[in-house]
Amino acid sequence: MEYINIKFDFFDYIDNVPCDIFIRLSSGKTLKLFSANEAKDVDRIKAYQEKGLKEFYIQKDDFYKHSKTFFNEDVIEKALEITPTVIADQYLAVIQEMTSDIGIDETTLKTAVRLEEEILKQSSSEKVVKGLFDRFAKQQGNFLYSHSYLTAVMCLQFAKKMDWGTKEIQKKLYMAAIFHDLGYQNPRSVFYENSDLDGLEKLPEKVRVDILNHVPVIIERLKKMKNIPEDVINIIKYHHGGLGEQSYPLKMHATELALLPCVFILCHEFVKNLFKVSFRKDKIPEALSKTINKYNSGKFKSLTSPFIDVVTEMGDL
Repeated sequence: MEYINIKFDFFDYIDNVPCDIFIRLSSGKTLKLFSANEAKDVDRIKAYQEKGLKEFYIQKDDFYKHSKTFFNEDVIEKALEITPTVIADQYLAVIQEMTSDIGIDETTLKTAVRLEEEILKQSSSEKVVKGLFDRFAKQQGNFLYSHSYLTAVMCLQFAKKMDWGTKEIQKKLYMAAIFHDLGYQNPRSVFYENSDLDGLEKLPEKVRVDILNHVPVIIERLKKMKNIPEDVINIIKYHHGGLGEQSYPLKMHATELALLPCVFILCHEFVKNLFKVSFRKDKIPEALSKTINKYNSGKFKSLTSPFIDVVTEMGDL
């Protein structure tokens, strides 16, 4: 059974326990702390916190089912002790801390700022491009924003270490990362996004349709713009590819993908796995292993070793 860990702090900001909740003992055994719908027992929580436990675990299926409860904006605002008027600045500070925790260096973060400025300058005559960046900025405080931004800086961290990672390539990867989920009708749907069709079948129809449509929706918009490179469109178009029949919206095998979509997919998946382990540095090897085990054929083969090297250096593993 696969579990996802969440910081104990979130207990402070929820009134009811939505699903079975577990803790992991020093022996490695898993112990159920609360059953679904059980009243929250503050004393029980405190007793385990005093023993040094900092996180609890929920089953993977429950993570997707109840992530709205654990990660909605109200809970995040309370947990970070921020008000709506300052949420953007505070949220960015939290994101920066997350990048620091996993070893993204300052140069990469500055590159991200520079690239956005360059893209906006080059597209000054095209208001739609600025509109997309504005729409992305408005997602600050949402999972969509942090997921996309962290994917962007991870792509930059990887690309700049590679011979093929020219400034132009970095710009394309950054643009693709920022735009790739802006086709969602409901940003909350990103919470439930899985990487294969089997996982999507368990979701409510409205959420499933939003997930399946978010790629063609944003692709249709980007194709109407003059300054969006074809590589950016293809990265976004195939960013859920590489798994053959389990890929969507197109059933792309790893052998059919070009290099840049594969680079993006690796970084995208790694970031998703980092979220599942709360960006804990000691869990980076676990997130890396799951990523490499999932994508290791086709063009991914040539990327596996350098990606491991970059992550290893990043995390000082």
